[in-house]
Amino acid sequence: MQGLIFTALAEMIEEKFGLLALQKILDTATLEDDAFVSTSIYPDSSLVRLVEAASDVSGIAVPDLVKAYGEYLFAHFVKLHEAMILESESLKDFLLRIDSVIHVEVSKLYPGSSLPIFNYEDIDENNLVMIYRSPRKMCHLAEGLVLGAANYFNTPYQLTQTQCMHSGADHCRLEIQLNG
Repeated sequence: MQGLIFTALAEMIEEKFGLLALQKILDTATLEDDAFVSTSIYPDSSLVRLVEAASDVSGIAVPDLVKAYGEYLFAHFVKLHEAMILESESLKDFLLRIDSVIHVEVSKLYPGSSLPIFNYEDIDENNLVMIYRSPRKMCHLAEGLVLGAANYFNTPYQLTQTQCMHSGADHCRLEIQLNG
């Protein structure tokens, strides 16, 4: 997994829980390397151990912590790549561009990235279904990224996950109703 994911997670942990908590989490996770570099690639298992340790230390359930991280990560992406995001006119437009535009650009910027796949059901003006597939099963991160994007575009929404890989499905189904 791209080091940028790790550096942003460490920043969020330090910002929300403090430097001592971050150190305790890093010690608890027992990673081979905890001096993350955004351009390096690290094993997925390191992220899992880091999130589990953060959950243990913070008392926040893993899905909730990963969703909060997704929201934080979107704001981090805005700082790095706002021009790419500004190409979208609305939250729905942005979400529909993730797989065909955003992920293509991310692959160019970060070669070797292993990105999830999204398929869409564009129901109507206010309803969108995102079908998420990834061996990493980070659907809660996707939910948090949608939350971050909704905040960015100032768009109220409701998201319901009606299928989930964590419950045995082969994909996650994120049903999004836009309210603005």
